[in-house]
Amino acid sequence: MELSGKVALITGATSGIGRASAFRLAAEGAAIGVLGHGADEVHDTVAALVAAGGRALGLIADVADEAAMEIALATLIAHFGRLFWRSIGGVGYDTLYVQENDTGPDDCNHAQFGAFILSGPRVALRGEVEGMHLLDVAPTLLDLAGRTIPPSMQGRSLLRRNS
Repeated sequence: MELSGKVALITGATSGIGRASAFRLAAEGAAIGVLGHGADEVHDTVAALVAAGGRALGLIADVADEAAMEIALATLIAHFGRLFWRSIGGVGYDTLYVQENDTGPDDCNHAQFGAFILSGPRVALRGEVEGMHLLDVAPTLLDLAGRTIPPSMQGRSLLRRNS
């Protein structure tokens, strides 16, 4: 995929899947809007992208704060020009990115802390799970499927409360 001349806004770009997406898109030629909460993390990610030969702009905002997001988006567009890519992090889509506005019928993409819905006969979890991280999703699904969780995998299975 060739993305030279394109601009990508990556939410949660300072860690995990967001950070990996930022580096992948930058490697394909896109300029990256690194959006995050912490100034130090955003600065470090921008510096790493630039050191790897990419173009990046740091943006501090909470996706739940509409005014802050309008400022971040306007800043990104003013700095790089046309916005091409919006990453999404919710349900209701059959892809990890869209080229149109990412508001779905469930509005999940804009939840402040995200949403992970899990249901099945072996699932005893109910309600909000304290301390869950995005990295816990893959080990949980592997565990639920009866697969071995690789020792190198980050995160933990939520089916094993004490792990």
